Amino acid sequence: MQRFTRFLWGIARALHTAPAGEMRRNFISPDDQLNVKSHID
Repeated sequence: MQRFTRFLWGIARALHTAPAGEMRRNFISPDDQLNVKSHID
């Protein structure tokens, strides 16, 4: 159980500390990326 909790904390910390741009690059496909960038800019 503790290992699982530590695993979740690792994910939460990674998500929290990752720059927004990195997050988008990881979760959004290249085609959607262009749309997202145009909306943000």
